[in-house]
Amino acid sequence: MREEKIPQGYKQTEIGTIPEDWEISELQNAVDFLDGLRRPVKSGDRAKISGIYPYYGASGIVDYVNDFIFDYELILLGEDGENILSRNLPLAFKVSGKIWVNNHAHVMKPKNDFDIGYLTDFLESLDYSLLNSGTAQPKLNKQNCLKIKVAKPSLKEQTLIATALSDVDTLISELEKLISKKQAIKTATMQQLLTGKTRLPQFALHADGTRKGTKPSELGEIPEDWDVFSLLDIANLVHGKAHEPYVVESGEYVVVNSKFVSTEGKVRKYCSQNDCAAKKGDILMVLSDLPNGKALAKCFYADQDHVYAVNQRVCIFKQTSLIQSTFNS
Repeated sequence: MREEKIPQGYKQTEIGTIPEDWEISELQNAVDFLDGLRRPVKSGDRAKISGIYPYYGASGIVDYVNDFIFDYELILLGEDGENILSRNLPLAFKVSGKIWVNNHAHVMKPKNDFDIGYLTDFLESLDYSLLNSGTAQPKLNKQNCLKIKVAKPSLKEQTLIATALSDVDTLISELEKLISKKQAIKTATMQQLLTGKTRLPQFALHADGTRKGTKPSELGEIPEDWDVFSLLDIANLVHGKAHEPYVVESGEYVVVNSKFVSTEGKVRKYCSQNDCAAKKGDILMVLSDLPNGKALAKCFYADQDHVYAVNQRVCIFKQTSLIQSTFNS
């Protein structure tokens, strides 16, 4: 078998072909591990110390507390959970400012000869499946992480690489803002169409060409050819169940609670058992949100089967008629 020719200016290494002026470093020589400073706090205890500082776990912010452990620019690398293999969320991510970190994420402070942006992107680019030491649940233990091989350009080149990748992130962010604006337009359009203030052309006129009028109802003025139903006439209500006993750092099911709904899924918990599974097409609504009530009556549309575990104080509306749940939501 013919060996692949190495391009001029490159060299073959244990991590593949890299520029000839780059070096290879083990992660233990690139960062200081601060895992010994991490402190886990149980969910019930966190409720007693709720505050403004992010509380991080393996896949990002889990909660907010009233104190912090770290106040540096750091890299967090998820230590356990299915995300090590699935990579549905970033596994390595940069954090800064006053934060608290539990024992499900490795905490690393880059040394002076490494750019934090470059090192974060490099670690996020790796495949960790071969480093997985878990059985029932994937795990990256510290000893394996210490030996991770890192490509090391000059600090100047690292910074330029990080800047280029950051520019791509900025572009993506701008596109997301554009999508958000389009979403606002959609919301305004929904308010017009779902109240009948604006009619679709094919429904706006009578057979004789005259414009359809409106009529009073419990909801206010609605089109004359619309009807009003009680929600429970078209949907069955199912109350959620407590899933706190089954909460794990990164399990098979997503717990749908008030915080999950109010943050549109950005802050989430996982559980290992699902006692109240939502099905695709169900509408999940927050029934109680103590102490501030900001999430009260907010809804979430279940877009997958048997992924969401509906928690207590959240209910499921399951449609019972031909009215589509996407209309109701």
